[in-house]
Amino acid sequence: MSVQFGRWNFDGRPADREYLAKAERMLAPYGPDGGDTYIEDSVGILFRAFHATRESLSGAQPHITPSGTVLTWDGRLDNREELLAQFRDCSSGDSDVCIAAAAFERSGTSCFKDSSEIGFSPFGTPLIDP
Repeated sequence: MSVQFGRWNFDGRPADREYLAKAERMLAPYGPDGGDTYIEDSVGILFRAFHATRESLSGAQPHITPSGTVLTWDGRLDNREELLAQFRDCSSGDSDVCIAAAAFERSGTSCFKDSSEIGFSPFGTPLIDP
């Protein structure tokens, strides 16, 4: 499983870059396949990848949707081909996080509840919807 970590300062203080860098150094051994950090205003999110599927190799995370939602994904898509048919903006070469983000953009958080409509299992999915 990949590593996801975040900190949101509800009092509006800017995200502490040094704190996130320290957390990333500590968590790097658990996500040996690289990763990235998202910092904006009072929010900091980091993702360290541990690629377990071919589809996870192409997805840079944290993923930012066209509307500005920030999403990290560590899950499994159970009906990838069906989802690709529903989301014309996604192609077969797209990562699972791209498809999960398209589902979120269409249905909001209900996409994670209704596994009959969208069959995937998010093991951990932090998101920020500005």
